[in-house]
Amino acid sequence: MTKTRIGQCIYCRARPTPSDPLSDEHIFPFGIYGKQQLGKASCKTCRDITSDFEGKVQQDDMKNLRSVIDFPTRHLKRKKELKLPHEIVTKSGEVKVIEVPSKHAPAIMVLSVFKAPAHLSNEAYEEGIEMTGYFMNTSTKYPGTIAQDHNATEVAIYSLRWPEAWGRMFAKIAYAFAVKEYGLSRFKEEDVYVLNAILGKTNDIGKWVGCDRERVFGDEFDDQAVGLWIVEDNELHAVIKLFAWLNSVPEYHVRIGKLS
Repeated sequence: MTKTRIGQCIYCRARPTPSDPLSDEHIFPFGIYGKQQLGKASCKTCRDITSDFEGKVQQDDMKNLRSVIDFPTRHLKRKKELKLPHEIVTKSGEVKVIEVPSKHAPAIMVLSVFKAPAHLSNEAYEEGIEMTGYFMNTSTKYPGTIAQDHNATEVAIYSLRWPEAWGRMFAKIAYAFAVKEYGLSRFKEEDVYVLNAILGKTNDIGKWVGCDRERVFGDEFDDQAVGLWIVEDNELHAVIKLFAWLNSVPEYHVRIGKLS
């Protein structure tokens, strides 16, 4: 774990107080192997906001994968009691929903694929973020026993119910990583394009976050990957890759804002 001290909320610029000394902020969420932190970088109010959308991604959309493969968690007791819902089709053609302990469930990775950021594509845009598909990978190491135990010919999980939460999480990762690399003083609040969407003040995350056809990373990374680059007018962009050891997973383009 590495930590870069900031000493100020990176979202609202609040300073530490006796009632709120500020908390450390993971760049990638702790629950998906986040190993880099910004020290004293989030106030209580902003932490509650980011924890809410990160929770929707980790504890809902990624619950199956994280539970089966033992991703990091601060809720060990809850994990022991957890049962995962699956929709199955039996050999007789019956469709039903069952709940099974994680040790019997298959590990299925499902990631969102979005339209390109609207500000880059110049397409008509109203609000939110639009999914165009999904990436799925099933683990041969963790196949589960549902098919055998329930005579199932098909097994499905529920996922990707929170596309805006995914988009806000990628925006937060990109912005936090940029603060680590350049320092908070290089970012005026009004020049951080993604800030209002991260904090839920606007519903325009699809304007700044999405997937495009350009591939930046190979499979040379062990965990997660982020790249930054500066374009015209000192504008800062990022590309993010989760589970970067898999060459075919989506990459996410984030238009962060301008450096001062």
